[in-house]
Amino acid sequence: SVQIFVGDAVLNNRLSGVARLVLPIPTPQEDVEVALYDASSTLLAVTRTDLLGYYQFENLPLGSYTLTACYRLGNQEYSAVVSTSAPSDFADLFLTPSPCTNP
Repeated sequence: SVQIFVGDAVLNNRLSGVARLVLPIPTPQEDVEVALYDASSTLLAVTRTDLLGYYQFENLPLGSYTLTACYRLGNQEYSAVVSTSAPSDFADLFLTPSPCTNP
């Protein structure tokens, strides 16, 4: 099966990473939707990965966050959800075939 993962890190109040399709070699994937939610599940921001699979959220206060990622390939959706805190060293989102949802 196809998997996508998003690696992210919170550094200096910035949350950023790269989305990759694993086919089976991880390949950066553009146009993955990445959403950022606060601890009360309020949507704070949405972005899409660039041509190199990179995304970033800036100016984040310290706290707990949930990231969701969604990618559509034909009629198939791939999604993942991960919780993290700012600051955080590293977290990954592994997108597997499943409907895109909110936290």
